[in-house]
Amino acid sequence: MPASEREAVSFREIEDEALRLNAEAKETEEAGHFDDARALYERALELMSSTSGMTVPYATTLSNMACLLRTQKRYDEALELFTEALDMVENYQYWDSFGGEDSKKEMVDQILQNKLQMEIRSGVIT
Repeated sequence: MPASEREAVSFREIEDEALRLNAEAKETEEAGHFDDARALYERALELMSSTSGMTVPYATTLSNMACLLRTQKRYDEALELFTEALDMVENYQYWDSFGGEDSKKEMVDQILQNKLQMEIRSGVIT
């Protein structure tokens, strides 16, 4: 197998593993195992950051982890992650791969709604 094909397979394996970890983290969070869920989110983010082309899944995982932090009443940390996710989504240029502008708008709206809740809870907005 040529090196370029091995790299493509390796990238897909990393991408698949990162997405699997994100899904497992969500299930773990829903089961109430918050520390385990956070570790899974962090590992997924680590894998995603090692590859290019995972901006939208990375932002989604950041948003998921921010929701976990919100559940734990760690509002300042959650707000930081929502802000980072929002910046990534708003600046991403290749939305055709992820459902186009409607998908972008939906994701921005969801993150903005979560971010606003965090700003209210953390006292940024009264």
